[in-house]
Amino acid sequence: MAQLQEGDIVDVIAIPSKVSDVVQVPSKKDPSSPLVKRTISLIDDSRFSIDLTLFGEMAEGWSQDGNPVMVFKNIKVTDFNGRSLTATRQSRWEVEPNISRTQQLHNYTATQNMDDIQLLTRTQGSMSGHAAYKSLRDARNEVSGQPGKSILFSCQATILMIKHDENASMYYLACPQQGCNKKVTPDNQTNSWYCSKCAKNYPNFLARYVLFVRISDDTLSDVATMFNDAATDLLGKQANEIKVMRENNDPELEYLFDCAIQKKFNFKIKANEETYQDESKVKFTIQTIEPINYYEESKIILEKIQNLLAV
Repeated sequence: MAQLQEGDIVDVIAIPSKVSDVVQVPSKKDPSSPLVKRTISLIDDSRFSIDLTLFGEMAEGWSQDGNPVMVFKNIKVTDFNGRSLTATRQSRWEVEPNISRTQQLHNYTATQNMDDIQLLTRTQGSMSGHAAYKSLRDARNEVSGQPGKSILFSCQATILMIKHDENASMYYLACPQQGCNKKVTPDNQTNSWYCSKCAKNYPNFLARYVLFVRISDDTLSDVATMFNDAATDLLGKQANEIKVMRENNDPELEYLFDCAIQKKFNFKIKANEETYQDESKVKFTIQTIEPINYYEESKIILEKIQNLLAV
């Protein structure tokens, strides 16, 4: 794999060893229409691991459990975070293909210690589960000046502001087809909504959040983007509901936003540097938001104090 060129299209037979959650990432072509992706770590008897990234319906439709042998066809070789793989529109996969190689891989992984696998793809916290705790400043400094690098980190921060004035774009009108999320445009001739990805008209749309919030910890205050799932958890309402409330000048809307600010939460955040019009800036994208369990937090702090006293 290391000898292949970036952009080569290959078929790969391997075993998924780790599977990330689906996450939303900004689209460079259309920031108002985020992409969904999932990362799969693949291993084989070469004792190397490489990451395969799935987007859109492929990411959301992944349903494989365990560690089956799989053939991935029409996969693109990329140089993101070292050497990695990306699924294309033509990509397909087959589970437990009826070939001798399948049994060879099962026999190898069943009899060998796979703990010392070498990584072809540099890991930067993108997998599900553990995301190292960092301050906002430390996260910003870690990716600053390194285009193409991204990290996923945990932090506790306070929401200071949610942009929701009359000129703020709090949501976009998305395709109602499950797993699409592409921005739709009105078709006035048919009184419907057209999705260019599905190449289809729909009688309605699905509003999806794109919120801009200012968050702060004791090291930094900065603006972060919050997409649909996290924003729904924060406000407790779907974007369609917020759209109706906004159009009807519902006074409860302001109350909802007031209730969400000046509160501290546990966040899982993606940080990466982007360049726009020759200006580079670190961007924070909130992946998950959860209320702080102060009882559990207190137990962790007490345990740390006890460990320090025991030294």
